[in-house]
Amino acid sequence: MLVLTHRGEEVVEEHRRMLQAALARNVPSALRELQTHIESGLEHTLAAF
Repeated sequence: MLVLTHRGEEVVEEHRRMLQAALARNVPSALRELQTHIESGLEHTLAAF
């Protein structure tokens, strides 16, 4: 599946939060941020169809 649009600054911020949580070894926060990132990406992908 190829989506030709991107989510811009939103995804950059999600990656920043995931990295910060990982570096802080904050597992609950990292898992929460990863789940949000995956769900947002899925919603974006489904909306493209």
